[in-house]
Amino acid sequence: MKPKLFILFAIALLSVFTKAQTAEKGKIGLTYSFNGGTTVMQPALEGSASHDVTDATAIGIIYLKPLNNWLELETGITYSLCKITTTSAPTPEVNTYKSNLSLIDIPVGLRAVFLKYFFVNGALLLDAGLMNNSS
Repeated sequence: MKPKLFILFAIALLSVFTKAQTAEKGKIGLTYSFNGGTTVMQPALEGSASHDVTDATAIGIIYLKPLNNWLELETGITYSLCKITTTSAPTPEVNTYKSNLSLIDIPVGLRAVFLKYFFVNGALLLDAGLMNNSS
């Protein structure tokens, strides 16, 4: 009985949140992204150091303020954590270092909405690096 009640409650909340997103006052959204190490990067140059992103995760919140029926102001804040493996240039000894890089991103931009479900956006992005731990 409890799983059915939970599913019914979740569907009811989902419909309330969906209705709340159509308000003209503004919209708030949550973002989450992850990367399991399949980053598209340029191939390493021979004779130089290489950097590989082995894992990356980001979580954030965005706010959209409608300016008219097709243009919205977009801003928010995102926290990102990246795990990077750096291999030194080939010398008599090749060293490998693992690093954690934390970033906070604050975008401020515009979003043009068309055909109800599609959009194009452009923004100024402010970044702040929090820490870089190496081992």
